[in-house]
Amino acid sequence: MSRFKILIAAILSLTFVWWFLTRATLMGFVQGLLHVDAWVWGLVATGLLLSYGLRAWRIAHEFRSYEGMRFGVAFRVVLWHNASVNVMPFRTGEAAFPLLLRRAAGVPLVRSAATLLWLRLQDACTLLMLGIWTWPQSSLLLRVTLSGIVLLGVAGLWWLARRPGQWSLSERWPRLSQLREALAHASEHAQHSWLVTFSNWAIKLCVQALVLQSVLQAAWGVGLAGALGAELSALSPIQGVAGFGSYEAGSAAAMQLLGIDWVHGLQAAALMHLVMLVSSLFWAALAWLWPGHQLDSSRFYEHIQS
Repeated sequence: MSRFKILIAAILSLTFVWWFLTRATLMGFVQGLLHVDAWVWGLVATGLLLSYGLRAWRIAHEFRSYEGMRFGVAFRVVLWHNASVNVMPFRTGEAAFPLLLRRAAGVPLVRSAATLLWLRLQDACTLLMLGIWTWPQSSLLLRVTLSGIVLLGVAGLWWLARRPGQWSLSERWPRLSQLREALAHASEHAQHSWLVTFSNWAIKLCVQALVLQSVLQAAWGVGLAGALGAELSALSPIQGVAGFGSYEAGSAAAMQLLGIDWVHGLQAAALMHLVMLVSSLFWAALAWLWPGHQLDSSRFYEHIQS
């Protein structure tokens, strides 16, 4: 990432934090928190745990040929990776995935890095499709056109991944050859992975929509739009540090299309962001404290920084 993007991201996050800590905004945040019933928090916690479980199943299925891979191991990897991505700036937490898999199950770095690339492509395509068909104020023609573009892109990626021999450049760069083979293996069971990816995103978006709907006392469609806006902001080239600022702005902008005041939308999105952060850190801490865990956390961030 260029220094200019880092500077813009830091300014964006600091501006949002300064704005959020003003008295009026903080009071609005607390009032929104009081609007959420206890049963809503129960559903949110259950939904997030199910989302983590689906992601863990996807990882366990992908690397089932490795002797050290079990669902419990995959679950801990997912929890640590999720917390790292949510907390560490500029998505540097993504580096946790291959490092954790190597330490927990002996998966080679090139293999896990290729799988991470493939899974992120699946996440992006799935999220785009969900956004196309649920984004407010979009015509049917636009939805169909954009869906066709995404599907063509998915088909092209799958075709390239399943035909590594077509990548002639790999003969000159051995590292690229390893990556192409790993990517081909990662896409081998794509049909299962797509289904799990869709289910995960459907659950995650519903959880976030439920929080926004409860805080704003608004319709379900408003909450869903806010959840999509927040997640789609992660696809933008410039994001706030750990998502602060850009996440809330994306959510508030989507809800503003449905008549939600900009300030109220930012307050609700900030609460939703806090829920996601607290959940990720809570479960990551439990994964570390669980007896017999195989992840050496003492050297974890040393590996990422190196």
